[in-house]
Amino acid sequence: MDIEYSPNLTFGVRDPFTQHLVEDNINWSADSTIWTGYYTVGLETGDGINTIRVEGAKDTDHFEIPIENRRFHFNIDAAGSLANEFIATVGVGKVELEWPKAPTDDLLGYNMYRFYNVTDTTFSDTTRINTVLLTDSSYTDFAVIPDTTYHYMYKVVGTDMAESDFSKVATATPVNASSGDANGDLAVNVQDIVAIVNYILEENPEPFLLEAADVNDDGAVNVLDIVGVVNIILGLPKPMIAQHTADPATLAIKEGAIIMTSPAPVYAIQFTMTGNELEKCFLKPTDTLTGFEIGKNETTNRIKVIVYTLKGMTLSAGRNVLFDIEGGKGLTLSDVTFVDRNGAVIPTGVEENVPVAHQFELFPSYPNPFNPETRIRYGLPKASKVVITIYNVLGQRVRVFEEGMKPAGFHEVSWDGKGGTGLLAGSGIYLCRFEADEFRSVKKMSLVR
Repeated sequence: MDIEYSPNLTFGVRDPFTQHLVEDNINWSADSTIWTGYYTVGLETGDGINTIRVEGAKDTDHFEIPIENRRFHFNIDAAGSLANEFIATVGVGKVELEWPKAPTDDLLGYNMYRFYNVTDTTFSDTTRINTVLLTDSSYTDFAVIPDTTYHYMYKVVGTDMAESDFSKVATATPVNASSGDANGDLAVNVQDIVAIVNYILEENPEPFLLEAADVNDDGAVNVLDIVGVVNIILGLPKPMIAQHTADPATLAIKEGAIIMTSPAPVYAIQFTMTGNELEKCFLKPTDTLTGFEIGKNETTNRIKVIVYTLKGMTLSAGRNVLFDIEGGKGLTLSDVTFVDRNGAVIPTGVEENVPVAHQFELFPSYPNPFNPETRIRYGLPKASKVVITIYNVLGQRVRVFEEGMKPAGFHEVSWDGKGGTGLLAGSGIYLCRFEADEFRSVKKMSLVR
């Protein structure tokens, strides 16, 4: 061979097999028959069957040797071999994963992937389950369903953000916990109540076992299950799904307070309050709630509240002022649930003395921007004839809502992003004009298709 020309030797798992270039310490033997080069195989080289490609070599008569990319193959299992000690340990509502640290100086972290058995012979898609890069060689997966078989693989991430191939697979099937053991620590106690409260308030507790938390087996986790766990702790019968036979109870905002009226003693309450300027709204518990636990989660759009007790107390039948309200505008209550001492639901009625707006007001639509629908809310201090008109930025009328005479209070109308003929309106800015008696107000809305 002509040693003045060094061949270009590459390899890879995909055509044209030029992903990796062999270029370290290259040399020809003294008799020009053997060419030697080195390449250090790493985690990101690419596992699988690699094909060698050679081009650019010339014989002693200076004729170029044809490209060779068909005859020589070899297997790389760098990432897979790392996982010989990849261990998945099952727990109650969790899978603990541990693997050996990657032997490389070019390590940034790890990404964990999993798929699971849908049936004995079919599987889900493979998805990454860590939301941030893992920097330690261990991870606990709490987002599991008991008695489901999961298959885990991880990838090593280098400082260049490139991932290795998948490791070998570790398989585990997490087990379930007893009723009420919401945090999966094999005991039912006040920690499980805290876990359920945090879940209802959308604070994403971990670990959290949905099936164990659903104490009354109604397919939902709410204040009823808090009562159920309290009963378990106190050695009382486990509550079943039941409807109280009493007349309806009501929860209303009036006289600057949240007032409950119930025909029967109440053990726990759950409700959501919405409105405007909630960041300025403060709920001050009255003496009526002394001895009760109160959980709250406040966002810009709503305040979610849970009231319960660990002391076997109840709110007496009749009228009870629960919270004094400071600040906020156009406040309304929804998703109200009353529970009695036995875990049965007390029916929720409609409060006749509804809150009345102090002035005419058009509130910002929500959501905004929106797709496909937004809610337009307004307040009336007295009964009034209401017309709501939607215009585009050219001043063209798109939709008219003839509300007619509406009573004093707070009302809303939904716009589905369609014109009067039923055709979809296009993306853009729209103007909402509110007319009530002599009052006029306009708010902007943004429709995003």
